Formats: sequence, structure tokens, C-alpha cells
Amino acid sequence: MTKSLLVLGAGGYLGRHLIPVLVTQGGFRITAVSSQANVVAAFRDVCHLVHPVCLPLEEFPLEQAREHDVVVNLACAGVAHKDDNAIHSLSTNLSIAHRICQLAVHSRDRLLLHFGSDTEQSQLAVYLNSYQGMSLPAAMVQSEASLYSLSKVIQSSVIRYCSSKSDFYAHVIMTPNLYGGQDPPRSLVGAMRAALQAGLPFALRNPTAVKRFIHVNSFSAYVIALLHDLLTRSDFVEGRQRFEVSSADFVPRTTVAAFAQRQWKLLGGDLEALLLDGP
Repeated sequence: MTKSLLVLGAGGYLGRHLIPVLVTQGGFRITAVSSQANVVAAFRDVCHLVHPVCLPLEEFPLEQAREHDVVVNLACAGVAHKDDNAIHSLSTNLSIAHRICQLAVHSRDRLLLHFGSDTEQSQLAVYLNSYQGMSLPAAMVQSEASLYSLSKVIQSSVIRYCSSKSDFYAHVIMTPNLYGGQDPPRSLVGAMRAALQAGLPFALRNPTAVKRFIHVNSFSAYVIALLHDLLTRSDFVEGRQRFEVSSADFVPRTTVAAFAQRQWKLLGGDLEALLLDGP
């Protein structure tokens, strides 16, 4: 039987790459919800299997969650757009996290798969999988704790709390900050695409820098396997812990140059036009 996923925040980089693989290799039917207007165009090639919905997450009807087996959350409000109002961003993420939990409660299998961030575990030393509850040490108030980090902590904290009080099961994947880009021109991939469209060469900045770039196929395979495992465990034992955390540490490190060369070629560019000695 084909399972149905309600994917929130589907219009971002990870959603646009992960959802087609979930459909073609995982065999899932998907409702892709995003506040970004490009959500329909992003899934045009798999539109018969993906139902895109352009709507703020808070406005998605709870009753429609009953048509889906699992809620998958990729959404994090405001942070990616560098919202100047930090308090507004944090409070918005608090509201969104609560709405995510409401949707999970209304889903058929009462399952939530949430994409967290490794900044919650390492940078902020937040131990989300403790039976004694969350530990928010002094690192929480240090200046290097980014708005993104705090927003992700808020989301996972609310999800943990609600899963302990409500009848749903939550699994959080702690993913690295996965470089790969947002919409043009605010990303490496977007800038390269814009250069190709203009018929111009592209000069890389810091080509020897080493960062973690997502390998979509291996990451998607991990997510698919996890989803199928969760769905086979849908009859949870009474009294069992209803919140789990796993880590996607396998996301490889590579140089900016290696990643850019691969992406430039995939975009149809001539490697001679990719300059590795940029400023």
C-alpha cells in the first residue's frame, strides 16, 4: 500500500531535491506544502505524484492531515531570509512548531519526522534524547549561538514536549548545515545558474575551502529507509519513549571546488568556464 507524506517546508533546497527521490525511489505519495510561490514549478516533472500547495504552514487545515500517514517537517521560518527581527523569528518558529505537532496528531499513523540541525547537538550541546529532559547549558546564551541555532532548538524542544503530552511519535534527524543553496542569486548553485544563463564564466570564492555538501542520493536513501522503518513500527508499545533522535553524520566533507565542478557540469556548463582562482 502506498503511504502518503505531508511534507512541510517543501520549497527549500532540501525539499526540492529530496521529494522527487521519495516519490521515485521510496514509492510515497506526497503533498508538498510551502509558502514559496515556486513550489508548483519545483515539482512540475513529478506533478502527477506530488500535490504542491502554496500556503503558509499555519494555514494548512488540520483535517487534511488525516489524509496522510506521516508528517515530514523541513520548515524553519524567517531565519533563511535573515529576518532582522529576532524575537519575531523565534516566536514565529514557536508557533510553527506547535502547528507541526497538531498536524502530526491528526495524521493517520500519528508520526512526525522532523529535520533538526547539528547546531542543536554540538554547538549548543543540547541533549534532546535524554530521559531526564532537555539540557540547555550556558552555551545557549553565548553570542555565537546563531538565530538559526536558537530557532531549531525551539522547534525540537516544542516537538519533544508535545510528543510527551500528546498521542504522536516524533523522530528528529540531526542534519549538518547542508550547503547547496537557496534560490538565486543567494547561493553557490544559484549564482552558477545565473552565470550560465547570462553566458558568462563563473569565478569561485575560496575554492579550496572544505565544507559539508549534501550528497542527495545517499541522504535520500537514509531518509527513505528511516521512513519505512518508522511505518513498520507504527503500533507503538504503551509507555514507550515517544521521541527519538538520529544523526546524519555521514554527509561528506568536500572542497568548494569539487562540489562546484560537479554542479556546474550537471547544469550543463563547460568546465573551462569555471574559474577556480576567484577572489
